[in-house]
Amino acid sequence: MQQQLNNLSDKELIVRNKKGKDPEAEAVLLERYGHLIVAACLPWLNAERNAGIVFPALLEKLRSGLKTDAIYKVNEWLHQYIRNMQNKQDKPLAYPSREKRSLLGVEQAVESALTNTISTDSMANRLANAMGTLSKDEQQALTGFYIDGKSFNDMAKTRNITTEKVRLALKSAKRKLAVQMMEQTYGQ
Repeated sequence: MQQQLNNLSDKELIVRNKKGKDPEAEAVLLERYGHLIVAACLPWLNAERNAGIVFPALLEKLRSGLKTDAIYKVNEWLHQYIRNMQNKQDKPLAYPSREKRSLLGVEQAVESALTNTISTDSMANRLANAMGTLSKDEQQALTGFYIDGKSFNDMAKTRNITTEKVRLALKSAKRKLAVQMMEQTYGQ
């Protein structure tokens, strides 16, 4: 059973753990991210806070948090949880903003599109619609860099601008494209 669980994504393991179907899912997650727990805690340990006290308390808090918290990215959640414990803050973890949740939704849709043909077609259509809302220059920047594989230098020479301006234009175009994709996600 544990071998099958090792093949599941973090999100699937969290869902299984929250539903109480599989207590081994929690073990797989902690095994997967145990090195991060140790790495984040090592600088904090000293004579007063030895590992025999810190780690059992931390693992108990993490176990309860896995069942109750809204977790989007396990490594970020673990890091924040450990920082809160180090600062002796028992406040709940901040719930992600609407924009961050939307971005995570788009990321999940892209991940599922990689393995599902129907999702791939849907994602391609949504991407084409979002690209259509961008200006001609933004479309050229994105297609030149990501599809044609041009470097910043090549794009700068073609447009007679500096590479820094190309980088900034590409960054802006990516941000606008992400916003359009998020709006399409919310619209559905």
